[in-house]
This record gives sequence, structure tokens and C-alpha cells, in this order.
Amino acid sequence: MPWVVNPDGTRAQLAYGDWYRFSRGPIALQEARQIPGTRKIVAVGAAHHNTCAGPVMVADLNQNRGGPEGLINLTPEIRYPEVHALLDERADKTRPDALDHPISARGWYASPWPLSERLFLVSHSFEANDAADTYGLYLLDRHGNCELIYREEGTSCYAPIPLKPRPRPAVLPAQPNHPLGTSARLYVQDVNVGLEGVPRGTVKWLRVYESYPKHRHTQPHRADLGVGCGWDARGVLGLVPVERDGSANFEVPSNRMIFFSALDENFLEIRRMRNYVNLKPGESQGCIGCHEQPGSVVAPAVNRMAFIKIPATIQSPPFGAGPMSFARIVQPVLDRHCVTCHTGAEQKPFDLRGLKRVVAPHAGDQDEGPQHTVSDAFLALLPHVRYVKVTGYAGEKLPLAPYAYGSAVSPLTKMLKAGHNRVKLPAADWQALAAWIDCNAPFIGDYNEDIVIAAKPKP
Repeated sequence: MPWVVNPDGTRAQLAYGDWYRFSRGPIALQEARQIPGTRKIVAVGAAHHNTCAGPVMVADLNQNRGGPEGLINLTPEIRYPEVHALLDERADKTRPDALDHPISARGWYASPWPLSERLFLVSHSFEANDAADTYGLYLLDRHGNCELIYREEGTSCYAPIPLKPRPRPAVLPAQPNHPLGTSARLYVQDVNVGLEGVPRGTVKWLRVYESYPKHRHTQPHRADLGVGCGWDARGVLGLVPVERDGSANFEVPSNRMIFFSALDENFLEIRRMRNYVNLKPGESQGCIGCHEQPGSVVAPAVNRMAFIKIPATIQSPPFGAGPMSFARIVQPVLDRHCVTCHTGAEQKPFDLRGLKRVVAPHAGDQDEGPQHTVSDAFLALLPHVRYVKVTGYAGEKLPLAPYAYGSAVSPLTKMLKAGHNRVKLPAADWQALAAWIDCNAPFIGDYNEDIVIAAKPKP
């Protein structure tokens, strides 16, 4: 999906996306360029793994991700790459879709350069997208007609760029110095906007998470950090309060990958953010609510309770801020409250002592493992946790509904809340267990953790 950002690194935001509401592809728009004199872009409908090749797409940014009329496939005879495993999440499955179009041509397009709204220079190949010597230069019009300009036997002609004077892009001034210094500021007008079906006042807290970069090689490189929990290492920074009117205003560390979830009074998740924001020092960013519809507006943000206060600071969690390592955060909770009964004995086969390490089973994609070991206690708890299965292209791509996954709907927390053998967790341990679930149930907290690599099975 195309993103835009200011030259100084501020205001990073999604320019166009969420088309999976009305289309089963493409997986990504790559090599995007603005069509002169318009608010439209031309791009390649590519995949995550191929070489930026696929059909030629035009996206109207004025549509603000609002519907199918904003995304047009100029070459529907070319199939979207790697879409066979995508979950069909279209709101109207009776509407004709690009994948319903008969595939009548082989090959790929790449590197579209817009000359106008109706003419584009493109690279085009009749062979596989990674063929090294089969691309030629073509002129493509808006109706899909393709005229050869130049092709040379034995080599590829790739990435056409017209040599002509072009207007110099506007220079945006850098953001002035801000009293926050090296921190940044985030604010929410009303967290209830977008939380359809959730009674107003239910959200009491926002939990602030961080996603950590990967600085080490793993084999395979898509290393699942648990069992289908994803490949991005994550941890908890802490909590910030939500006011009675749904507003929030708080400081966050800059130059970090930050995301959030809305929590109730028991610190259980109502809804989760599944991408992240990255702010520069001194930058202020905000949103209307929690997954509000793109292009939506509300009354001016005046007299919001959180906005008349100084930005709140993140309250460190009682179990300690940092990577969500099962061994560091969850196993001690089990040791304090569970292992006296759950010893793995014949009458109590549910072993939560975590004394044994076993190979992590893969969650549906052999390319993602297993490559590491996890504890038997981790595997014993996992069937009682409702978390998002992330494996290959499987699973939901659109924003999830409130209470779709997480601690509020997990059997584990429901059982403990109802009372389980008179176990009553202290607040710190309860929050630790809930936060682990809402981090999507990882075993490994970050790639600096001592990852025990599983031995490869013998052929």
C-alpha cells in the first residue's frame, strides 16, 4: 500500500489502501507515481515477494479508500500475483471482481511512468516476472492498448523515464522546534468513534506497545515468534488514561514503532491497532477515534477533557516495560499461582511448570518454521488464548471488529475472572497475562532474546 511522508520524516501516513473491502487484490501497490495534474497515482499491482511486477493500476486518492471506483485495473487480463491464498473479505461478494475476469494474457507490467491521465510508459514482459532479458518498452493507454516502442533481443529494457523538464517539487518547511524536545505527542478526540456496539465509557485506558526491529539473521528469515503469532517482535511501554469524553492526550517516544489497544476497566482488550505509527522528535499527531472511517469528520476538537491538560506520560506497567517475553513475564505468574496444581502428574496432566523445551509447531506455512523451541507451558496455554493467526497471507487483512480477538474474549481470562480453584491474581499478574495475550501471544519477546534454535529433522 502506498504511504506518503514529509521530507523531514514527519506526517507518515497511508495514502491509499483498504481496498480488500471491495477487491481480492492486488496485495500491494508498488512503483507508484503521481499522474500529472491530478490527485491520482499509477502503480503496479504487485505482490510481497515478486519483482514489483503485475497489472497496471490507477488509484484516485480523492476517493480516500472509500470504494471500488477509486481503484482501476487498466490491464485486467494480467492476473494479480500471489493472491490465491488471500481470504476473501469483500463486503459485497456479488459485485464483479478483477479476479473474475478471464485471464487471457501471460506476462507482467512494471515501472509505469504517467505521461497523462490516459498514456503511460511501461516495461512489459510476456514471460515470468523474474525473467532477466524479456522486458521491452511500451506505450499503454487507459483502455489497455499496448504499443511497442523498443525491444532488444537478449536484454531487458526496464524503467522508462522521459527526459524532459519537469516542475520542481514544492519545498515543505521543516517542523519548528517543539517544547516536547525528543519526545512526540499523540492525541485522540474520541476513542468511541469507530467502536460501534461498544457502550460509551467502556474504554478506560490505552495500552501503548512498541514493535522492535530485527537485527539478526534467522533461518528461515520469516521467524515466527510463537506459533502463528507473527514475525514482528513486540512489547509493552505502558498505559495512558482515557477521559470520560473519550479523549486522550499523551507523550510517546520518538523514532519508535508504536501501536495501541483500547482497554476496559479490567485492562482487557476491546480493540487493537495492527499497524504502527512512527513520530519524529517534537511531532504532534492525532486521530478522531478508534479505526474511524477514512474521510470522516466530527465536531471541532474544542473543550475535550484531555486537551486542556498537559500531555500525560506513559505509566510503566506493573510487570515492567519491555519486550513481551513469555519466560520473563508470563512464566513467573504461572510459578506463583498455578504450578502447585498443574504439575503434569497423571491426575493433573496440564503441566505449567515450563521445564521442558519442545520444537514450536508451524502454524500453516512451512517457510516460517519450526526453527525455534518453546516451553511446554506455553503450548499448554495457547489453545485457551484467542489470538490472530498470522501465517503467510492467511487471516484477516482489514481492521478487526471490537472483541474479535484478545484478552477480553480469551477462555483463559474468562475462566480466571469467573474463579478457578480460588485463584485470585494480583493486579500486576492479571495485567501481565492480559498484555501477553494482547501482544498476540508470543513466546519470544525480541530478537535479542536467547532463541534456542531447533535441530532440523533428518530427511
